Amino acid sequence: MALGEEYGKRFGDVKGYEKMHVTAVYNIAAIYIPLKEVLGSEETIKLLDEVWKPGALEKKAKLDRFPPRIFIALCRKIAETMFGNKAGFEREDISKDRTEVRFNIHSCPYVRIMKELGCEEACPIVCKQDEYSYGDMKSIVFERTKTTSKCCVI
Repeated sequence: MALGEEYGKRFGDVKGYEKMHVTAVYNIAAIYIPLKEVLGSEETIKLLDEVWKPGALEKKAKLDRFPPRIFIALCRKIAETMFGNKAGFEREDISKDRTEVRFNIHSCPYVRIMKELGCEEACPIVCKQDEYSYGDMKSIVFERTKTTSKCCVI
């Protein structure tokens, strides 16, 4: 049985928005773990970062077309649903201001599942994609000041 299938069965009871994140994590792990055996951890992380970076940059180009106030409203709604407590995150809103979206993530399913699968060193692959997708946008500032785990420090 392939790793992805094995992990799919292992985490099959996860539902809702959390399922999307958990599925992404175990699919990353299913690619990362065998590659790590051949290339080593550092080279595998670099390779996967290079492979996934163009898609994240393409996403940023599309998002950058939204006027700032519309992007902020969208971001707030997406953060509440896709990165909220029902999606497996422990999230605390910091700002309800209409001109910004600020929140703290205290627990992240990516960190939790990667630790459980024994590949927490691969967390930067995911965190870096956020920076590619939202960093250096024309009209907003994306800033990650801390991480939920030492494994996400890049």
